[in-house]
Formats: sequence, structure tokens, C-alpha cells
Amino acid sequence: MKIALRENVDLIVMGVKGCSEIEHVLVGSVADKMFRRSPITIVSYRGQKEAERLRKRVAYLLSD
Repeated sequence: MKIALRENVDLIVMGVKGCSEIEHVLVGSVADKMFRRSPITIVSYRGQKEAERLRKRVAYLLSD
């Protein structure tokens, strides 16, 4: 964040992957902190492997 602010960055693209905790299923803990604190627009990217893992978790949670 410090570098992005110092370099006057307009946009941050950030990869995210889910963690085991429920509150971090959709967004990783580092990405979550960035989204909450950043004055710069952030776009998140989730790779195919992580997206499939998330779909399985959501389907499991909805099946209960």
C-alpha cells in the first residue's frame, strides 16, 4: 500500500484465495485488509483453481 501511494497508482489488481475461516471464504485476509483500508481502487482476481474450491465450499454451505 505504501508503494502504491508513493507511486501515485490509480488501480491495484490483486489475486485472492479463500481461507478456511468462514469470514474469509470469499476474500483472503490480506486482500480483505487491503479492500477495507485502500484509498485506491482494487480489482480482485481469482484463479480457476481457487474459484472451483470456492464453488465447492459455497455448495457445501448451502446444502446444510
